[in-house]
Amino acid sequence: MRVFQVRQGGTGAILWTGEARGELDALDVMAKAAGYDASGALPESVRGRGLAVEELQFSRAGTGRLFGRTEGQRGMNSTSDAARSRQAV
Repeated sequence: MRVFQVRQGGTGAILWTGEARGELDALDVMAKAAGYDASGALPESVRGRGLAVEELQFSRAGTGRLFGRTEGQRGMNSTSDAARSRQAV
């Protein structure tokens, strides 16, 4: 599994950080952790400014490589975006 972080677009507030198989899965895992069936069920107050997903990258002990994060390719601005994203999977 990989580690992702979901932020609210307008404020940059971190809503969730955790393990998921991919960006779309991260949105659904975050929503389920908050008690919703899937990301499409999140209230407009959460989705209204958009959601940004990014994958976090960490170094392995002893490798000397720095940790960092990679900008995600997924964002969700509305319910229709969430529906289209699930259809693409």
